[in-house]
Amino acid sequence: MIEELTIEQYYTIFPRAPHCFLERSFIELNTHKVDRVIFLAATTSHIGLVAGITHDAVKSPFSAPLGGFHINHDLLTPEDITHFLNDIKTYLQNLCMKSISITVPPEFLAPTMNGKSIISFLQSGFSLEIPEICNSFDFKRYTGLYESRFIGKNIRHAQREGLLFAETTDYHEMRDCYTIIAENRVHRGRAIHISFEDLLQTAKILPIRFFKITDPSLEIVAAAIIYYSGNRFIHVVFWADSEKGRPLRAMNFLVDNLWQLHQDEGFDYADIGTSSLDGIPNAGVIHFKESHGCTTSPRFSFTTTL
Repeated sequence: MIEELTIEQYYTIFPRAPHCFLERSFIELNTHKVDRVIFLAATTSHIGLVAGITHDAVKSPFSAPLGGFHINHDLLTPEDITHFLNDIKTYLQNLCMKSISITVPPEFLAPTMNGKSIISFLQSGFSLEIPEICNSFDFKRYTGLYESRFIGKNIRHAQREGLLFAETTDYHEMRDCYTIIAENRVHRGRAIHISFEDLLQTAKILPIRFFKITDPSLEIVAAAIIYYSGNRFIHVVFWADSEKGRPLRAMNFLVDNLWQLHQDEGFDYADIGTSSLDGIPNAGVIHFKESHGCTTSPRFSFTTTL
């Protein structure tokens, strides 16, 4: 059986979110982006789902790169998950919803749940969409060496050019970091879906850090904006260089410093986001990430009509 809870009831049952995008504070900040947010839980209280409703379509996540289930332990069976999904379908049909779409997080964030839940989605009549390509980095593997000899060569070039890496909390520098990233994405045909002001609002409720690469004149030539899920995972939500930073090899220098810093700080994994758009892989982006030690894996989305 399944029941719809208030946000207070739901997060009392599921106080531990699998990542920052399912934290209560993040959900509350983004509820205005949909008609309604629903909090569904199995009556056993072992598994739950937060989803947004727009018109008659239900989606999880509804305003984030990652979603997935809340669980209270990893010992759920595939049958438990299948029953939960079937109960969700029945519940939403009674609400006259027409469809539901659920995207599960990358494998490193939910290694036990993903294998079981993927089978359960298919058994429950969901259709598998074309997977997106995503990348992650295991900080335990970082040694400062890369398979491609060009990465080390480019990092040494950046050092000779006098580039410097640092975190910034200065308002104007954070805006400059955002501007570099936004302009880079527009140039590559990928719009940025959050304003700088909204990003600062999100930073009030989630740990977010800005990192910069500066040239000898202290101009920012590359930047990264990173979200944090506890003390284990980081999410490289945005990173990019400027046209001036490209010949200076600012991105190679940025990535290497990010790996070293977060390994020193004791993090386990970095989520580097997707390297595809609507299921179409971007070979250049995949090559860049893999050249810097990232692992490539699919991210699955499931949909069904009701």
